[in-house]
Amino acid sequence: MARKNIFEFLTLIVIASLLCTPLYSLDVLAQEGNIKKINGDTIQQGTFGKITPNDKYIHFENVNTPLGVTNQDLKRVVVKSLLEYLENPRNSTLSLDETKDVLIFYLNYSGEDNPDLSKRGSNSGKSIQIIFSKVLESSAEREQKNDSCSSGWKCKTEYHKAYQNSDCSWKSTSFCESGCEKGSCLYNRSNNASSEINTNITQEIEEQVKCRIFYTDTEQTCGNGEYSCTGEVMNNSDGTSFASCTMNVKGKKDENLTWKSSCGGYAYTVIDGINEYADFKCKISDNQKQSCFDNGDCSSDKYCEFDPCEIDTGKCVKKPEECIQVNQPVCGCDGRTYFNDCIRQISGVSKDHDGKCGQECYDSDGGKDYYVKGKVSAVNMVGGSGWDTCYDSTTVREFYCENKYYSVEDRHICPQGCVDGVCVKEPEQLCTDSDVTNEFPGGKNYFVKGKVSAINMVGGSGWDTCYDSTTVREFYCENKYYSVEDRHSCPQGCVDGVCVREVITGVCQTSVCNGGQHSGGMSYCCEKGYGVGTHFSKYDDDNYECWSRCKECLNDSDCPSDRPKCSNGTCIENPNQNNKLMDKYLSKEVFLISDQNWKDVLSLVPLTTWTGSEMECQRGYGTPDNVCVYPTLIYHDEIYEGAGFDVDSIIYFMQQYSPDKVIIVGETPQELDNLLIASPDLGAGLKVQDIQKIGVNDYFGYWEYFDTVVYVEDNYELALLASTYASLINAPLIIEGSLQDSEIVFNGRNVICVGDGGVSPAGTTCSEQYNLEQLRQKHVDETDTDKIILVNPTDWNYKEYRGNFQPVKTAAIVQKSAYKTSLISPFLASAKHELIVSTIKEEPQDIANFIQGKILEINANYLTIIAAIDIPHKMEVIIPGIDYQIYNALDSQLYADTNGDYMPDIAVGRIWGVSSSDVSTYLAKVLFYNNFEKENNMKFMASSFFSMIDLATRWSAGFNDAGYNAIAVTSEEQTYNFDPAEWENQDLIVYQDHGSTPWAGISSRDMPLLDNSMVVANACLTCHLLDHRIFPLSFCVTAMKQGAVGYVGSVSLTGGQDQFFIDLLNNIYYYGLSLGESFSTAVSFSESEGLLGRSMIFLGDPTLNVNPHYKLQEKLIRYY
Repeated sequence: MARKNIFEFLTLIVIASLLCTPLYSLDVLAQEGNIKKINGDTIQQGTFGKITPNDKYIHFENVNTPLGVTNQDLKRVVVKSLLEYLENPRNSTLSLDETKDVLIFYLNYSGEDNPDLSKRGSNSGKSIQIIFSKVLESSAEREQKNDSCSSGWKCKTEYHKAYQNSDCSWKSTSFCESGCEKGSCLYNRSNNASSEINTNITQEIEEQVKCRIFYTDTEQTCGNGEYSCTGEVMNNSDGTSFASCTMNVKGKKDENLTWKSSCGGYAYTVIDGINEYADFKCKISDNQKQSCFDNGDCSSDKYCEFDPCEIDTGKCVKKPEECIQVNQPVCGCDGRTYFNDCIRQISGVSKDHDGKCGQECYDSDGGKDYYVKGKVSAVNMVGGSGWDTCYDSTTVREFYCENKYYSVEDRHICPQGCVDGVCVKEPEQLCTDSDVTNEFPGGKNYFVKGKVSAINMVGGSGWDTCYDSTTVREFYCENKYYSVEDRHSCPQGCVDGVCVREVITGVCQTSVCNGGQHSGGMSYCCEKGYGVGTHFSKYDDDNYECWSRCKECLNDSDCPSDRPKCSNGTCIENPNQNNKLMDKYLSKEVFLISDQNWKDVLSLVPLTTWTGSEMECQRGYGTPDNVCVYPTLIYHDEIYEGAGFDVDSIIYFMQQYSPDKVIIVGETPQELDNLLIASPDLGAGLKVQDIQKIGVNDYFGYWEYFDTVVYVEDNYELALLASTYASLINAPLIIEGSLQDSEIVFNGRNVICVGDGGVSPAGTTCSEQYNLEQLRQKHVDETDTDKIILVNPTDWNYKEYRGNFQPVKTAAIVQKSAYKTSLISPFLASAKHELIVSTIKEEPQDIANFIQGKILEINANYLTIIAAIDIPHKMEVIIPGIDYQIYNALDSQLYADTNGDYMPDIAVGRIWGVSSSDVSTYLAKVLFYNNFEKENNMKFMASSFFSMIDLATRWSAGFNDAGYNAIAVTSEEQTYNFDPAEWENQDLIVYQDHGSTPWAGISSRDMPLLDNSMVVANACLTCHLLDHRIFPLSFCVTAMKQGAVGYVGSVSLTGGQDQFFIDLLNNIYYYGLSLGESFSTAVSFSESEGLLGRSMIFLGDPTLNVNPHYKLQEKLIRYY
């Protein structure tokens, strides 16, 4: 309370002093500026306004405004903001932190004209200019607000014109460079205005107007008498439909255009060279009532829910009938705090965030409560909120609030294990073993098949099993937890999980089986039909045979009630669950297959990556606890097309991973076989006995038992998703027309059919039937995923030449690069329970509209784009006065933006490679990231620019203080050529200097193999790809091929980006965020740095957390 009183007292003093002088308008702050070129590729630091990547032109603002911001201008804004907050803090335009920043700024302001408004406030983190602009727009709206208004073009502020509707709302706001008067823009108002403006008054300007007519299922027209177009009907994913069409229009600058649609209504645009929308809303039909623009679009028992608040279209949601009086405050989109969420819904208001309005951080579990799954909502959080999650099976990632912002305790140890985001409380009995007897009180009873149930056991329980025919895997309890004796020797052999005490006897003990013994080895008397293994036929009689082993069962009738299903001669416990035969798998096993046949590859997904109850399978890094995963390497193969194949990155992975066994699916060229057994550095260094070849018909042998299969139509896009669902239920995938498509496979089994045309296998009927969208929804329902993978399924077909390349390991040239990338997506989706969504759209805005809808549908927090150029990664923007090309990075600016501000709202990353070999290898590295030792080495390289050299020196010192071996390598020489050896054996590589498509201090051709490095390039163009034909030479693509685990670089000329890289490194090494969260958050907070945040791209898995060995002791800061 004392602090609040002091703040109010200082505020009153400032207001009193300010009111002693006359005040003038500060609307000049909204004017446009320009950006200048420095040193060829460095851009003057400035602040952009909104950029529309779909448009050809953009507007921006310069923080040092040329028309002049005076001392009196500043005083007016300060008085407005402070008085407003004191009068009504709850409904103030500015938050408390923003108001404090205004006060602090003025108290430190020396009174000069043209102050630097780019500085960020220490409380809100926002630039002063952004805060001041917020006050101006709000005050302008309040000054002109009435119950009713005359419609027409008016001056919204001194420098903005807009169309005001009869309900006093505004639309089609545009900026006037020289001011606004009587609803029109003025010209040459300033002495500094360019004479070019006058000549532009009479010039005709061209732009595009796109009509969008919502809630219609018929064609609609749009026009103004001079221009018109007819829109075709398109369907939204939510069941609604709309029509759209585009017109090329031209006219004099600032000419007002009024548009009308055939379903009624008006829209307004202005000729200014900027592409615009003309939006209309037809009468909503009953089947479209689920979507809405406001509460009036919904029935009386529903309201229009916007999630998040900023989106244009909401969904009609039923209001609750009554509420209980529980105090769990939430903040509504109207800025008001509601007693609880139920009362908010009854009030017909959408939710902004949990907790009170103005409360920057709210934790539903009250803090560090490890035994309650809490949700934290905070302004500094990517996506706005996050749930407590299990980091792995023994540690929890606990979110909590600290000093108004969210924080995280990354790996709190849960002694009893972690399940669904909470530590498991200790039960009364942690471990039980069914075969404990007086003879074997410790549970190591090798002669009884026992079942152990334990809290630390995957799946909760497990049976004793035979490791092979002579050893048993014995589970038992020890110190409250389960343990296992892996290969206890059974002198008489092992059968069905128990050691045989003595030779099985029978009628034929002496006369048939020679006393149970056979010369040269052990043998058993088995009933007719039960023998397995080696058959000693000369000891047979009418009822018994002599075998090296006996089966436990021939069919279900032979099995006891607790293990009622006969599978491969063994009675099993779970008759309605698909189970893998884990004897087929080793802990460090790798699967290798060609990308020639997509059906063979996708059928492999549930065999190498699945969700199941198997206890002793291989677990991945960052995957759910119940997922089993083995590296699946898919090499790019053009042998059948008369070209070569690429295994460069695959061989390097095997050298690092050192697999115990490699399973090759299908035939391989002799050259590849030779590489697998060749010693490093040339080959993988495997032994011949460590390599096994199987065919696609061997797939079913990897299941001990399965009662369900997934059958999918002969359609690549459908099969991508179907393979992930087959993985989710641990079922074989059968693709229509494949070798496994046989009637015998389906007999007596449940068949889940996937197809848009009602596909059904021969000789049986489908137990369940899904089309593409239905299966996506089922996948979401069963996984509750917040992760999306975006692919273009047409990348299976080679559409254009993208450059050939010569692999290092093989002789023949590979003709086709950068395609078949989507083929690898199901392996990541299956391992991390991510949802694959696919689009064949080519225009960036169309892609954005599609993926933004999918993001909002499942409230996604992560977007992984697995694509090369089939989903565009950059778009040119033209800036008046700039005589060279500038590009925006679309991943963060468009695809990951859900509220229209052209900033990422979720974590985003892109995975690509020179070939499919690189993409599959990258996924293997990510999924087994913890298998590779970290060097704790870091290299900071900089030249040419003093500021960059200074940062490299300071950053290396900061990381050294944290415990790393960090070295700064710098030179004042322009565009210095660094030694490629500097890139070797580094966990983090930061390069700062000039750059180009194939060069960043070293040529992409000279890049050495990287040690799973994170690469950060503060340089121009290293991810530009000026010409698709040089794709294999791109610096960022090469870095991923050579072993980088992540890459951040620019798709354009850029500059002035220091704060972005400071934020990026802090997010990774101080806050411990994932790479995607670190990148998106840094982009979102770098808006004040001009082109920077708009040209940066992140290559890599956005969900990957590198889990730094050491955290920075202090955050990196800017020193100038």
